[in-house]
Amino acid sequence: MEATKQKRILTAAQDLFGQHGFKRVAIDEIAKKAGVSKGTVYNYAENKDDLFFKVVEQELASWVAECSARVDETKPADNMLLENGLYAFNYLDSKPVLRQLLLEDIDYSLNLWVEKLAHIRAQCSCNGERILEIGKAQGKFRKDLDSKAASLVLNDILINAIVMKYRRGPSEALVWATTAMDLILRGIRS
Repeated sequence: MEATKQKRILTAAQDLFGQHGFKRVAIDEIAKKAGVSKGTVYNYAENKDDLFFKVVEQELASWVAECSARVDETKPADNMLLENGLYAFNYLDSKPVLRQLLLEDIDYSLNLWVEKLAHIRAQCSCNGERILEIGKAQGKFRKDLDSKAASLVLNDILINAIVMKYRRGPSEALVWATTAMDLILRGIRS
């Protein structure tokens, strides 16, 4: 399938999933918005679940790339962890599909997250792992710190803070996330 059709399908699906959520969007609507036949959509994705996954994967890959570009080895790693966390915390304000995944479709998407997005979770945490390694080299963090495991924990805390932001409000989520980060930083500092 030509790349332009794939892009139109992904863009249409992204728009519709972001506006209406996974459950309220039909493949027919995506095909119509993309200007392709329903069969063309099925040539690109096995089913609606697969198409939703492709959209989410694209969104998360973009998020990871943007966060990665913010990593600067010349900055203190503890500050970078906080800055990147805050950046990620606010990122979803302009990303309706990811917000939809994390909030509105959480019961449905949780299975996708666990089963299909394990590699994306690892990608999301790779920036944290990189910052933790920088911090170890800077002498800011303990040398025996398991950066990979710690970054997965940090990533999960960030996801919880983001969900809390939209469910309970930004101020409560920020207090919770700040407290969690303070506890973590006290444990990993050298």
